[in-house]
Amino acid sequence: MSDSARELLVRGIAAAKAGDVEEARFFLEWVLRTDADHDQIVSAWYYLSQITSDPAAKRECLENVLAREPTHPEARRSLAVLDGRLDPAAVVDPNRLPDTAGSTQPPPGARRFVCSQCGGKLAFSPDGQQLICTYCNIRMTLYEAIESGALVEEHDFVVALATAKGHTQPIASQSMTCRGCGASFMLAAHTLSLTCPYCASPYVIEVTETSAIIPPEAVIPFQVNRDQASAALRAWAREHRLRDGAGPDQPLGAYVPAWTFDIGGAVGWRGAVVERYGGGITKSPRNGSYPVFYNDVLV
Repeated sequence: MSDSARELLVRGIAAAKAGDVEEARFFLEWVLRTDADHDQIVSAWYYLSQITSDPAAKRECLENVLAREPTHPEARRSLAVLDGRLDPAAVVDPNRLPDTAGSTQPPPGARRFVCSQCGGKLAFSPDGQQLICTYCNIRMTLYEAIESGALVEEHDFVVALATAKGHTQPIASQSMTCRGCGASFMLAAHTLSLTCPYCASPYVIEVTETSAIIPPEAVIPFQVNRDQASAALRAWAREHRLRDGAGPDQPLGAYVPAWTFDIGGAVGWRGAVVERYGGGITKSPRNGSYPVFYNDVLV
């Protein structure tokens, strides 16, 4: 680590925090012209981004930070704000989160599927691929039911941690009243969809707390229908020689959350190259970094 680069960086950061933009830019840009090490260069680019008001220049600084350190949390958060993917007002201090332990959660809402043609009840088709009106038999694919513009897109994990979404814990259970028959029943934790056990009205649960958590971007349809699932369970019971009369109740579909993560970073290395010239041996130090990236790791 260069002592001169370190001193320049310290003075540049101090000027940036004091609001002296010109002095900060002078010292930070000087750091980039010296023999500064990797961490010093990253810090210089980051603080240059913080004192720059021009969006294009700020983006260039942040991209220089992330090119050298892809997991830099502050740079990723700043770039998300610059891109409009993160509302600055949504950023929270993880050490000063609001106390919600004693608050009373309001009851959940639920969206009931109603036919747009006749107002009748819609039910899932046996294979789970469509919604069918029980009165006029109109059919609607799951993809047609997706709201306009609802695309599957990746979220920045580090950026999410800077907001309340990264610190919200789901509640254990909720109660619900069916709008079709008026019956009330309890919902298990993480329930996203269900059918009323009394009148068979299908629902998609919209818990009030979901505004503060990361919602799913897509739902994978079931690959077997209810009859196929029941047959598989009966076959399993026969195979395991369960007592006569043992049989499954009507199976209920449930969606299991899954996450994919992109993992990136760099592995630093150092070593020496040994060369022989006649009877002499020379060692030349070498160092560098090896980029590592894994895309869509399923968890």
